[in-house]
Amino acid sequence: MPHTRKRNDTRYDFPATIEYVTGSHADDEVVHKGITINLSSTGLGMYMFNLLPNGQQITIKTALPVDSRTATICWTSKRDENFYRSGLKFIKT
Repeated sequence: MPHTRKRNDTRYDFPATIEYVTGSHADDEVVHKGITINLSSTGLGMYMFNLLPNGQQITIKTALPVDSRTATICWTSKRDENFYRSGLKFIKT
């Protein structure tokens, strides 16, 4: 299913390898790696190696030039076996 682009801010190219975690408590956190594609103050696009559902919250452990480190997956499309492209929206804290 194609996704509709509803961005509030312009995204800029930002290729980088990052680490992020799923899970809400230290005892259930799982560390994942991903590759960012683009970035804005409100969200980012990235490649992931694990399929995560829409609405899944992640915490980004790698430093990025934005204020938020928490994001929600808005959409995902499969690119290859265990390789996905996702759009995420930052959660303001």
